[in-house]
Amino acid sequence: MQKIFVRRLSILSIALILTVQIIAQSAHSSQGTTYLADGVSAYAKSKHGADGALFLDPFFIPTLQNLSGKKLLDAGCGAGPWSIYAAQYGAQVWGVDLQKAMIDRAQEAAHQAGLDQHIKFSVGSVAALAHEDNFFDCAISINVGCNLPLDVFGAHFRELYRVLKPGGIAIITAPASFATLFTDGTDPKEISTAIDQALATMNADDAQSVLGQLNTLTHIVRGTFVTKDGRVVRVNNENVLQEGDAIWRKIAGLAVPNFYHSERAYEDSIRQAGLKLVHVDRHHFASFSEWARSEFSLGREYVHHYPFAVFHVSKS
Repeated sequence: MQKIFVRRLSILSIALILTVQIIAQSAHSSQGTTYLADGVSAYAKSKHGADGALFLDPFFIPTLQNLSGKKLLDAGCGAGPWSIYAAQYGAQVWGVDLQKAMIDRAQEAAHQAGLDQHIKFSVGSVAALAHEDNFFDCAISINVGCNLPLDVFGAHFRELYRVLKPGGIAIITAPASFATLFTDGTDPKEISTAIDQALATMNADDAQSVLGQLNTLTHIVRGTFVTKDGRVVRVNNENVLQEGDAIWRKIAGLAVPNFYHSERAYEDSIRQAGLKLVHVDRHHFASFSEWARSEFSLGREYVHHYPFAVFHVSKS
């Protein structure tokens, strides 16, 4: 069943974990996480990784297949894969991202796909959208909140509410289980040794040192780290984090500076913005036998822990 399910996924949702060690030249910003050239390239290629192909993409991609004649906002569009996907299914798309390098790549991809007339990409903040009220039929915010500092985070949800038409829908996705070390199934002792070596050699005051060392941890699919008492340490208890804390994340294909927002923060911000939370998807392997049948190399931790939360919301 698992193999059949995976093969049915769109090619856009199948992104294997990169093993190339690429440094995301970025740091925590008051506007949101930014990547320079290497980080843009790495994220564009890895997308959501193998675990995203299983536990994230299938739970928002179907929404993009039924939008003929609809106006879609892709907030924090990155390199534009989901904008392009939606446009191929008939949507008129507006993609917004803070990073010009991402927008440049998205525009190039849209041009190559022959979709220039169906997608408008622009550089801008997801917390101050240049669109009129009640403009969009639907919106997506795919793993965007984790890039936003606390004040920008709340403003992002208020903007989604403002620009959506009454009756409009939105899909908001977020990383989850921050205290879980998600791996490719490599022996835990080997990974633990590699983590200790990386943390011992990095300079906590130098973002490039932190990101560079985290990128050596190629067997980690998702892991969370934080600076504490002048040192970078791994987070193994989510209770040590506070909303909006600056964190470091090792994700599929690269390492990035992020901001911590709990699932409760997403739910509260959705409701406080005036949006209705319809339901939340939280998926992982249902059993060890399902895990064993997977075509992807993922650790046993995926049996009990979900790496993403997918919030389905609407505007009344």
